[in-house]
Amino acid sequence: MNLNELDQLYREIEARLDDPEFSAQEVLDALEEEVEQKVNAYCWVIGKLMARQQWAKEEAQRLQELGKIAANEALRLKAHLLWFLEQRDIQRLNTDRYRVSVAGNGGKPPLIIDGNIKPEDVPDCFRKVTYEFDTEAIRQAAEIGAITWARIGSNGKHLRIK
Repeated sequence: MNLNELDQLYREIEARLDDPEFSAQEVLDALEEEVEQKVNAYCWVIGKLMARQQWAKEEAQRLQELGKIAANEALRLKAHLLWFLEQRDIQRLNTDRYRVSVAGNGGKPPLIIDGNIKPEDVPDCFRKVTYEFDTEAIRQAAEIGAITWARIGSNGKHLRIK
């Protein structure tokens, strides 16, 4: 039932309220049945969409896994080709379709720190201090009203369809 039909029904009920044979309860009962049918259909559509979402998620995971496999194979083949060209001291090679060159990586060279060294073992000037919220302590203080700069939010609501 769309809004126009509902409005028309309302006008009919209003016009017949003085009629002794008119039963508003019958109309409301009929509307209640329609509500149940509409909610049932709505839930069916929601279920279908959720099933489609689950299928799409699984398909995306499958395709992502295939993509990772292809990327790893490409990296392995590139590493093998680089090794092959370096073994023959070939810096550039032009084929009918490709131009291949061995090039050095840009940027800063990697910093290698001995594996047995920990941040505590080096002077302060070589360490960084990081801060993060202690969310449990903040939560406890907010619950008793001890702080004004944080508060406990609402979990919200959701709809369960079984």
